[in-house]
Amino acid sequence: TLFLMYTSHVLDAPEHAGVLLVAYFVSAIASVPLWVACSKRFGKHVSWRLGMLIACAFFMWTPFLGGDDVGLYLVIVVATGIATGADLILPAALQADLIDWDAAASGYRRPGLFFAIWGTATKLAFALAIAALVPRHHRGLLTLDALGERDEDVGIVVWDPLDPALVASGIPADWTA
Repeated sequence: TLFLMYTSHVLDAPEHAGVLLVAYFVSAIASVPLWVACSKRFGKHVSWRLGMLIACAFFMWTPFLGGDDVGLYLVIVVATGIATGADLILPAALQADLIDWDAAASGYRRPGLFFAIWGTATKLAFALAIAALVPRHHRGLLTLDALGERDEDVGIVVWDPLDPALVASGIPADWTA
């Protein structure tokens, strides 16, 4: 995965990859009660956007880290793990609310239709992300060998994860909803 490549090639710390991954997932799971409480107080939509904003705010610093920055990356991993807790629970809760609203408004229960649309949109988003990388690879901008050969253009591996973060940063544009 990109996480393992980043840990190995940018941080030069493949021996820390396991600990960093565990820290990320433990932070995500442990933060679920926090996000439940936040959603009860501020609403699901605002809480989810806050989580994504936190993820972007911390993740944007990854291009500036290097071999001696495992401790700083741990801070980023824990913070983005906490933000991921919001992304684990709140979208599904919002989807359930939308299905209930649609049923009340239309008189029809159509959860299958909604989940088909959401599943297709998710797969399309992943396909578009891959499609965005292909031109970079063919232009010679994405030149890191996953098996360990480091090239001069390794920085693109750091910037590629920021593309979704830059797009996602537009999510919290309206804090009044």
